[in-house]
Amino acid sequence: MMVKFLCKLPWVLLMLLGAAVTHAAEETAIPAMLERVLPAVVTVAVEETATGDAPYGFAGGSAAAYRRVLDLASASSCGSGFLIEYKRKTYVITNAHVVESAAGDQGLFVYTPNQTKYPVRVVGGDTFYDIAVLAFTENLPEAPVQALTFRDDDIAIGERVFAIGNARCHKPYSISDGIIGGKNRFLDGLTSKFGHLQSTATVTWGNSGGPLVDANGHVVGINSRIEINEKEGQMIIHPQMNYALEGLLAQRLIHDILTHDGRVRRAFLGIEVAEYVSGKSPRGMAVNPLVLISVMPDSPAAAVLGDASRGLRMVAINGVKTRNVEEVLGALEQVAPGAEVTLTLENRRGQVQDFTIASTELTLERLAAWARYFLNRHGAAEATEHRGMIRLRVVLSDDAEDAHGQRRIPQKVSLFVNEEGDLQKQHLEAMNHAALETFVVLAGAYPNDFWRVRSLADLGIAVRLAALGGYVHLIPWKGDNERLQILQIGLTDEPGMLAKTLFY
Repeated sequence: MMVKFLCKLPWVLLMLLGAAVTHAAEETAIPAMLERVLPAVVTVAVEETATGDAPYGFAGGSAAAYRRVLDLASASSCGSGFLIEYKRKTYVITNAHVVESAAGDQGLFVYTPNQTKYPVRVVGGDTFYDIAVLAFTENLPEAPVQALTFRDDDIAIGERVFAIGNARCHKPYSISDGIIGGKNRFLDGLTSKFGHLQSTATVTWGNSGGPLVDANGHVVGINSRIEINEKEGQMIIHPQMNYALEGLLAQRLIHDILTHDGRVRRAFLGIEVAEYVSGKSPRGMAVNPLVLISVMPDSPAAAVLGDASRGLRMVAINGVKTRNVEEVLGALEQVAPGAEVTLTLENRRGQVQDFTIASTELTLERLAAWARYFLNRHGAAEATEHRGMIRLRVVLSDDAEDAHGQRRIPQKVSLFVNEEGDLQKQHLEAMNHAALETFVVLAGAYPNDFWRVRSLADLGIAVRLAALGGYVHLIPWKGDNERLQILQIGLTDEPGMLAKTLFY
């Protein structure tokens, strides 16, 4: 036995030597790869901000980079980004949340490694996937700036990756490495939900929008988030769980944005689906199955389903079982505009039936229709659009009066006023049309996420995002010095229940 081992020993040594040489070659190649990649990474700076966020979707070498501190004193917020070339034009890719607070394009800039400042504008993006595409408004960056390319094939679990960006907004061109630890991750929250890589390449605030590259310098993801959880009143950061939008998915989104007026193409069915959860449970315990709540009139779904389908349980989409509203959303996000969708519905007697709907495209006009439909169905409200602004009016109920004989607002609608951070319910007499007619409406899921809306299409986008949380809050806004009035619209009449709702 010993003789056999000794005979094999030279081969073992050769294998070990070969592995060592390969490892040494890789270690030598990594710095050279980073030298090629660094000139394509930029810092994105927002110098002028506005209240609320804009809803998108539905709208030289390394030495120069480290020579001196990047001056971002005039920036209100910042993030990272990287250059790509698309049809012989140069663009900047970043996260939507990096630029959505910008007050138009006048205060939006990027800094290249040699710290040259370039004005840019938002071409388009998608808040749901947290991606934005920027274009240079003046001269293009000069050499040695270059563009990165996306990797064309899927990345494997365990592959080595590098995250590059402006860590904490004052450490530009910070590099961390790690491995791919997971794929197609689902994330909490209303945005940036599906299609994320999980890696151990540490990112932090300011890294958002920067590239995640493989050992060859090809982009495999767009750095978006780090895992943060709350436990016993404390926020816990998990530095080994970092998320990046998958590169293959990002390429499809960028193509849509640059070829379809700045938006990601989506199918339109005209259905409202809800998952009922207990509002008292911190994690939202489901108590009822998925239910088809309503169908928008004159929609593709209405032509097939009609009103008789309301209240039916949603069992599957295109043959794939659905257990919650996120899985319905994930299935429908895979449907191309114009493709057929088969919904499997079950009635209260347990009878199951398939309905095939020919989808159309979710246009700006249909987004505006979603806004009107939502306000009429859930908020007893009307909205009009005029000169790039929205006026909102709540229609008080004619057939329901309070003890004083006053017409009251619908049960699902509540009016609050924000005073020194505390929400206090107001008397009904505080409700008046003049207070709710305004120029800008902020729509979102109070208190964290709000989106500025200046058109009914914007309102349709914001409503579709916020409704996933079970409430939509509308804030008529006249300026920074005005007291906030918050119109809260619930999506169910059931006491103590929350309806996580999807409009698609």
